[in-house]
Amino acid sequence: MPGDLLRIEDLVVSFDGFRVLDDLTLTLGRGELRFLIGPNGAGKTTLMDVISGKIRADSGKVMFDNSHAEEAVGHVKVIEVSGHITFEGKELTKMREDQIVRAGVGRKFQTPSVFGSLTVFQNVEVAAGFRDSVLKLFAPMSGERKERVRHAIERVGLQARHAVPASALSHGERQWLEIAMLLVQDPRLLLLDEPVAGMTGRERERTGELLHTLEGDHSIIVTEHDMDFVREFSRTVTVLHMGRVLREGRVEEIQADPVVQQVYIGRSHTTVGAPA
Repeated sequence: MPGDLLRIEDLVVSFDGFRVLDDLTLTLGRGELRFLIGPNGAGKTTLMDVISGKIRADSGKVMFDNSHAEEAVGHVKVIEVSGHITFEGKELTKMREDQIVRAGVGRKFQTPSVFGSLTVFQNVEVAAGFRDSVLKLFAPMSGERKERVRHAIERVGLQARHAVPASALSHGERQWLEIAMLLVQDPRLLLLDEPVAGMTGRERERTGELLHTLEGDHSIIVTEHDMDFVREFSRTVTVLHMGRVLREGRVEEIQADPVVQQVYIGRSHTTVGAPA
């Protein structure tokens, strides 16, 4: 659908008087795949924390597509925030993490968090029940839920490993399993923190291909240090520096930008974006 899912304007976050996010402005379209890069301390993780409701902003504007009715007439609701962030009319900073998930925001951290003693299918099944009451968790799984679980596993390419305990998976497979555990919850926005860290070359390729299959159905923000991966699989790249958006565009434009090169301590365009 046309238009922006997420629009952030003049977002400020301070810790002990130091501005980690400094009047940061960013937009994300529906179904868009966006890579965030920048040196350590640029504000990437803090931005993800604010979007996911883990920390409170000092001030700024956050605008989300607020309802299907407003989509139909092309309007986007403006939500003024002072120390909070809202998603589709819900204030995420005052909600529990499970409520944030229900609002449509799914976040995956760099280190996969799965249940090693459970199989791939069982891990995704547990994630599929995030809306259930305690009593319903012990009821037999419906055919509809089984199909949702199977579909999520197939989307990440783990259907042949569905009966394997998560502890027996490779690092890359555990990363894909965690993505499946998010997908089964049908998020509108996926936040992925360095998803290819520690992966083999083939796992990196499969992860990039997976991101391309997910875009369109989901809006995705990826933080990444691996510039080879960014070069190969990015659409639009946003460079953060000192809590602000420094540059935004296609990776070829970003690499050739002299200001970006200077920020990365004079590195050549072939190494811009490597870990700092």
